[in-house]
Formats: sequence, C-alpha cells, structure tokens
Amino acid sequence: MKQQIKQNAFSFFLSIVFLLPGIVKAQQLVTWTNNVNTTVSNNILTKTSGTNGWDAGAESQNMLAFGQDGWVEFKLQEVTKTKAIGISYEPSTGVLKDSIKYGFVFSFSDSTRVLETKKLNTTSNKGTYNLNDVFRIEKVDSTIFFLKNGVKLDSASMTSNDKSFFIDASISTLGGQFHSVRTSFSLLSSLTINPDKDAIVSSLNAAGNYGNYAVFIACQQTNSGVANTLRGLMEFDVSSIPRNAKIVYSKLFLYSRDPATYAGHRCDTYCNGNSASLLANDSTWTESTVTWNTKPRYDANTYFTIPNLGYGYCYYIDVVVESRNVVQKWVDGTKINYGVTFKVNNEIRYTTQQYKSTDDANTSERPRMEVKYYIGTKYYVNDNSTVQDVFCKVAGSSANTGLSPYSPLNRVDSVLKKYVLGALDTIFVDAGTYSEAITVSYSDRGSINGQMVIHGAGNNLTTFNFSTNHNLYLNNADYVTIENLSLKNIQTNSYYNVYNYGSQNMVLRNDSMTSIGNNIYLTGSNSVRMWEGTIGFPLNSEISNCDVLGKAAGKTNFKVAGSCTGLLISDNSFTNEFNNSVGLQLVYLYELNNYYSPLNVTIRNNIFNIDSIGILATGVSSSMINSLRIKNNRIILGSSGSTTYGMFFNYSGSSSSYIDTISGNTIIGGGYGIKASYLKYAKVYNNYLVNNTNGISLTSSQDNLFAYNNFKNPQSNFIGTTSDVPTNTTLSNNIFVSTGNTSYNLSLAAGIFASCDYNCYYGPNNAGVAVHNGLKYPTLTSWKGIDHYTGTGNGDEHSISADPLYPDPVTDDLDIDLFSPCTQAGSGVSGINTDIYNRVRRSLPSIGANEPILFLNFPVLKNSVLTDEDTVIATLTGSGIDTTFVVPDTFLVYPSVPLEGYLNYEISFEGDTALIDDSSIGFRVNSLGIIDSVYEKRGASQYPLDPTYYTLFNLNRAIAASAIMKIIPYFAVLSEKPDGGFINTPGRRLRFYYQEEYNVQPEKNLEYKIYNSQMGVVASVSHDGIKTPTNSPSQEIKSGQNRIVLTLASLGLASQQYYLLEVINEKGEKWYLRFRY
Repeated sequence: MKQQIKQNAFSFFLSIVFLLPGIVKAQQLVTWTNNVNTTVSNNILTKTSGTNGWDAGAESQNMLAFGQDGWVEFKLQEVTKTKAIGISYEPSTGVLKDSIKYGFVFSFSDSTRVLETKKLNTTSNKGTYNLNDVFRIEKVDSTIFFLKNGVKLDSASMTSNDKSFFIDASISTLGGQFHSVRTSFSLLSSLTINPDKDAIVSSLNAAGNYGNYAVFIACQQTNSGVANTLRGLMEFDVSSIPRNAKIVYSKLFLYSRDPATYAGHRCDTYCNGNSASLLANDSTWTESTVTWNTKPRYDANTYFTIPNLGYGYCYYIDVVVESRNVVQKWVDGTKINYGVTFKVNNEIRYTTQQYKSTDDANTSERPRMEVKYYIGTKYYVNDNSTVQDVFCKVAGSSANTGLSPYSPLNRVDSVLKKYVLGALDTIFVDAGTYSEAITVSYSDRGSINGQMVIHGAGNNLTTFNFSTNHNLYLNNADYVTIENLSLKNIQTNSYYNVYNYGSQNMVLRNDSMTSIGNNIYLTGSNSVRMWEGTIGFPLNSEISNCDVLGKAAGKTNFKVAGSCTGLLISDNSFTNEFNNSVGLQLVYLYELNNYYSPLNVTIRNNIFNIDSIGILATGVSSSMINSLRIKNNRIILGSSGSTTYGMFFNYSGSSSSYIDTISGNTIIGGGYGIKASYLKYAKVYNNYLVNNTNGISLTSSQDNLFAYNNFKNPQSNFIGTTSDVPTNTTLSNNIFVSTGNTSYNLSLAAGIFASCDYNCYYGPNNAGVAVHNGLKYPTLTSWKGIDHYTGTGNGDEHSISADPLYPDPVTDDLDIDLFSPCTQAGSGVSGINTDIYNRVRRSLPSIGANEPILFLNFPVLKNSVLTDEDTVIATLTGSGIDTTFVVPDTFLVYPSVPLEGYLNYEISFEGDTALIDDSSIGFRVNSLGIIDSVYEKRGASQYPLDPTYYTLFNLNRAIAASAIMKIIPYFAVLSEKPDGGFINTPGRRLRFYYQEEYNVQPEKNLEYKIYNSQMGVVASVSHDGIKTPTNSPSQEIKSGQNRIVLTLASLGLASQQYYLLEVINEKGEKWYLRFRY
C-alpha cells in the first residue's frame, strides 16, 4: 500500500499549497517568583504598586548551574519607563537594581532614553534604545556578553566560573513592564531534606553511643580536668535527586541551642577561633551503635565550613551553611554519601559550636538541607571543523568543557567519561565524521523522568564509522534516544551499526544506517550482574523514521532476538537488494535451557525493498511469537524463488489471547506473499498481495481469519498444504485473481472452513476456482457443489465470479472502483469496520480491501483561517447524494451506483468566498469510470470549464482544482492616503480589514463612501445606518479588528471600472482603498 492516502477513481480535490516558514525552535519563557510590587499576566511582568523608585521587581525560578553556559533575551514592548534586568547569583533581600550583577538599565526622563550596561557595580552608557529592540545577555564560559539586535554592545569577564545564575528584574516607574522574557535557564526542582540520622561521639567515653542526643556539637572541652573531644555525625539521604541533576543551590540550616540550656557557641581562654567544618565521610556508620572507637573516616579535602562565631561564652547564633559542592558530589556519585563529620577546626580548649539535633523537641528547628536542582543539561561535541555546523561556534577539542557551543568536546565518549548523564540530558553532535564507537552503559542512562539523548545535526551531516566495534553499543542503558545520526558499518564480521544488549526504552529516530555487514541487533539476557541487577531484554523500544540500507548478500537489516516485548518499528525504510537479504527478523533466543521469543511487537508504515524476505518471524513450539501487529507496510521483493517471502511465520500465536494482526499491507513480488507454519489465531485482512508467484501458503495452521484481502498473482492465491488449514478458519470477502492458465485460486489438501463466503473468484486466462483433496473445480458453480463449509450449505453461496475491475495496468495497488461488481457485494465481518485506507466501511460492505467512495477534500482557502465572518457553504448533489457542508471539511460519501448511464456530480458554493465567481462546478463520470466532461454552471446554463482551473489525472479518473489562487479573495488593508494600487472584487464583494478603537456602541455601522472615477458618491452609509441609496450594504462594527465584506452586486457598478472607498471612524479620521469592480 502506498504510504500516503491514495486518490480513488472518483476523488475530487480542491487543494491549495502554502509555503511554510522554517521551523522555529521553541523558547522557554521565564517563570517569575519573589514578586515585590509586581504582577505577572500573560508572561508580562508589570510594576503595579509602590512608588516611583527602585522598590519593585522579581526573580526567576529558572536558574543556570555553575559552569554552564546560557542566555536571557527579551524584546522591548514598552519604552517610557525606567527599569533594569539582568542576571545575578545572589538572591537579594531587596529589589534595588544594585542586586543585578550583569544586565541592562533602561532610563527614561523627559522623552530621553538612555541605555546602560551594568557589570557588577559599574555602569556604561551605550546610547539609546527603541521599541522592538531585542536585547540578550549571554554567559559563555567565564565571559558575559551584552547584545542589542544581535550586535555585541559590551562584555565582562568573571574571575571564576563557579556561580549559579538566575534572572533578576527591577522596575522603578509604575507601569514599567518586561514582556515574554525568554531564557535557556532551566526551571528548578526544590527539595527539603531532614537528616535520616545524626549522632555524637566522645573521646572521653570512647565506647559510648549518643545516637539520640538532642545536641549536634563539635568541641574540645574538659570534664573534671580531663580533655574531651566531641564530634557530630549527620547524614542526609539525597537518593531521590536524579544522578545527573545539576545542583544550583544547597544550604544546610542549623539552629542554635536555647539560652535557657546554657549551651551556646564558645571560644575563650585557649581558643583562637571556633570555625568548624563538616567533612564528607568515607565509610558507613550506624546511628544507634556508632562510638568514638567506631566513627567513620572522613575526607579532609571534601567539606563545607562554618566561620568563627565570636569570642567568649555563650553565643546563640543560627547558621546557614553553603553545601552545594559536596551535595553535587553525593548526587552524581563522585563521592559516596556517608554523611559528614562535624568538628571544630582547632580542637583545643575551650572551642565549641553546638546546634539542635534531629532529637530536639522543636521540630521546626531541627537541621534541614534545602536543595534546588535541575535536570536536562546540554552538552556539545564537534569535529575539528565548523563547516556545515548547526550547534557549535568553534571546533571541538579534548581541552574544552563540552558545556557550551563555544567549548565543545571532540568525542561523544569524552562527554560520557567526563560527566554523569541521565534523564533529559542531551549531547548535541555537530556536523562531521567521527571515527569512534559510542558505548552507553548502565552508568549513563535516562529514566522514567525522560530520555538521555544523543542528537546529531542531521542524518546526512553527523556520521560515525568506527572500524573495530559497533558504531553504537547500548549495554543495559535504559531510556536512551539516538537521533539524526548517520551510522556506517564498514565491517563484514560480527559488529553492528546498532547493538542493543538489554537496554529498555531505546529510541532510534531519524537515523540513517548503512552496512556492508549487519545493521541493527536487539537482544538481551535473563542473567544477573551484581552491580546492575537483571539485564533483561530491550523492552518498549522504538525505531522510527530511519533509513536502513544493507549492501551485502545474506545479511539482515534488523534482527530482534529473545523476549523483546513492546517494540514499535514505525515509518522506516529497509533496503537490501543483494541476494538472500532479510529486512526484519524476529527470532527466539535459547539461553540456559530456556527459549525466549519476541512478544507484542508493532510493525507499521514501513517500506521494505528487499531481495528475499521482508519480515521473518520464527518462534518455537515452547516459546511462540505472540501478538504481532503488522500494519500498513509496503514490501517489495526483488527475487521470486520458492524461498522468497513477503512475510514468513513459524510458530506464532499460542492461544486466542495472543492474536497476530496483519492488515493494511501491500506485498509485491516474491515466491509467496505470506507463508506460514504453525500460525494460529491470526487476523489477516485489508491486504494487497500483488504479483507474488503465490499469495498465501499455510502449513499446520488453523483458527485464523482471512477477510477483505485483494490478490492478483500468476499461480494460487490461497494454499493449504495440510488438511488442518481450514479448521476453524474464516475465508470471506476476498478478491482472488489468478492470471495463470492452468492455476487455481485456491489449492487445499483437504478440510472444511468455519466460514467461506462472499468471495470473488476470477481467472482472466481460464484459471480455475479451487483444487480440494486432489479434485479440481474450475468454476464457481462446481466449487459450490462440494462441501467446504461446516455450516448449512456447501460454502461460497454468496460469492461471485467476475472481473473486479482492478486498475489497468496493475502496479502497486488493487483498488476497485464504484463500478466494480464487488462494490457493496460483501458482508460484514465482526471487528473489521474500516478498509485498507482506514475509511469506515459501508453498512453493506464491498468485497476486497478498499471501499470505493467519493472523497471530498476542501481545505482552508486563505491563510489557514476561516472565521465566523468567512463562512463558505458547499452543496454536493448528484448520483443519490444531496448534502451540504461547511468549508473547510474533509469527509467521505458513498454514492449510489446507477445500473446504467453516468455518475453526475455538481458542487455549488455560497458565502463570502466564491471559488469560481458565483458559479458551480460539475463533472460527469461515464460507465468506464472516466471523467468525460467538466463544466461551469451559471444559472440554468452550462459552459465547458476553462482547463486553467482544473486538472484530470489518474487516467482521467480523478479531478483536482488548480490555479485557484487566481480567484481566491483576500482581505485588503486600508491606507491613510489613496495610492495607485487597487484590489479586485471576486464574487462582486469588497473585502478589507478595519481597526476600530473608539467609542464602539451596539448597532453602530461602518461609516463609508464609495466614489467613482469622477469622484461622485455612488454609495454611502453613516454610523447610524442611514444608507444612500437604500440598498447600500452595511455592516456593524465591533471593537478591535473587523473583517469587512461589502456585497456590491446591488449598486449597479460598472464592470472593470475603478472606484475609491473612503472609511470614516468616530474621530473623523479617514482611510482609503481603491478597487476594481
């Protein structure tokens, strides 16, 4: 079947082609928070309260993690207010513009506009600004760029690249606004974590445990003159944060002890500072058993600190501790999370810091960690050139960070080794040829939260061609998407372009794969790896919109082995014209004395150009392939030997709970369209089997349904090599055409069908109807005389023997038309309600795969918009049809077929838009299905329609309107002054846009005058509806843009003459439009 909707013999199309603009990448709008004297509506930040001064603003929920590159951009839609916007790394307690670290300041005073850039505490005058100017602040590595309308105005260098940025806005003047600010910064997720355990250990009581102590303390003290060092232990569970998250904010909140407990911070006598550290532990510990003797080791180089808290005794100070760097290491696995050890840096008398622990009675002041993070980091890879690049600004290098288009790495595996990747992360691989193998393992994978993506610049631009390994190896790496790449396998041995071993939810999309060996292999195992758990099979994976080309004999383009469940194989092209090639193979896997076979696989909308076998599905009796859905594929075979098959099945369908569905497919060529052994519970319907040597051949297969299929082959169309083939099998509503002169449409060893009726049998060269149990039945009458049906009667009581009127010559479809004897000659089959084109079948269906119809398509006529003021009504009459519909519309109708004569159709149009003046279009179809006349009807008269306006095609069996753009009306724009241009008035209607903004009241009309070439008024209407002459057309006006249609037919205007329209608004302002009638 063709991959697009086909036009049947009587399709009538009125279609317009529009030029589409280039694809625009979606932009992320800023989400504002911490609003002070501002509100947000429709993505507009507005100062709505306060005074004129820097007392209003907001901050973004979007943030940029340290070390990352990003930008913020906006267009000025308001230019008479003073305001500032930029990026900052310190959430401010106020809304002064001073909180902005890098940004733009827009000052307005006495109509003077001054533009400044702000770099920390310094501002620089950069001239002025205007409405619709576009401003951008972009961070690239440690440099900040300031751009206006794409041109760099200024830049600033940062001393370090360790800041996390957010967007900061401050507005001085009431009514000041920022509209639709866009950014690459990510929206954050927030998490508050309380310690899952804490404890104290004491050197004085080295074997004692203090796991339920109400104090979290670090100190050096004496007890009765004996030195005692106390340290705290605390651990936060951060496992709920994705491994690939970028931590932009992490603070530890600690609350001091109450003064009543006389247990504050201390630094006196011998103390020279009581600063403390929380050092990352290197080993595990248990809250209820840990002691000084069993305390964990710690890493002295990984910590966060608390500064000195004063001298003396006692101080009661709460602290907020920066912890981002350590938490980032815990999250990405750089450091295993065993919590921290809390100790004073100088463990001498009398030095103390102490806070409330998780056992404190006041739950609101127990320790907590507040973390903000995002997932979805962008990484960049480029070769050593920028030719044809899409993403990167410079060539790739191993010395770069890979975090920016200005700093791309030069290999994909460099990104995978350098960073931990996960859900929503994307590696952008720019144009070039890369001689590396991409290996993605368990440590770099997506999750249920999103895919990890490797995204190329295009499957003709980004190429991988490694010579000694798989180009892409997914090793137990779930949720990985590979898209827009070209993979070229230049090996003939066991390596593949894509080898997926146990990686679930893989997506291959829009890739090009070429191989002189093997292309794609999906498999897995039920074995277990201790560090990764059960590997399993590549469940729920998708391969779509890929071009897969094999260039060697005896190779398989795509092989699936084992229990690979839930696969979707859609909209791909599989090509291999070399001998003994296979397009797609589904096969069992034998492992550890068990068999595993694919299950629940969808194969749809693919094109197979293959030498020998299109789809090969091979199970075993103990592990059958089940629940295949093979739909709408097109299979073309290059060879026609006895071992070539469009589809081959062996052991598929273990019970009625697992039904294979094979529908909507077109199979061209080959020894067999479909060949199967041990195929059970399959539903095979709405297929075309064209120019196969034989159509369908079954061995030891029963309990199947074959309905609404079209065959045209030189030998037999349905073969049962064993007597059980017809058992519990339905054979109905099929068209069998055998073009041989000694062949038979059916060839059955023996057996009788559960149902066999409403078929069409035809042998244009004297092929017979059936061979059964060695006996030949050359005619339908003789076949009806032998019992081949389990019910009452012999079978085929309602079948016909006639030419189905396939297209001549047959190429790739077997559509029947409205005059076919098969039209409305069939019977309904439970569960099959549509035809091969997914069109609803008639209540009395036709025999065969397609339901002959009249297909009407009236697309949108102008700018893809028809409003209530733009209604078009079309009426279709003729051949038993009388229906009215609103344009645009697409629908199906089923005309009555006359016993003799013609099908006649007429389509007329009413409304604001006339396709061809005010006339209607008619066309006639003769008894051969040929459109033999097309006419335009005006009143009661018919005139041959100018061929400029239509095209006949498909052997004059279909018609489409053309040159429609010559006569489609459009809405003009009024001008302040008359000019030399003019518009036409098709349908005697004048159409234009009118913007009314002033004092619009109900029942107020458009006020206008129409002048002739001598400037005489020929028509006028006032706001109050006074008309001169009285038949002057009027239209009520509403606030905003009006689409005006004035019907001029009653005014007696002279044809082909020029006129001037004058429109007057409520303020007396005048607008003009020149037109030709």
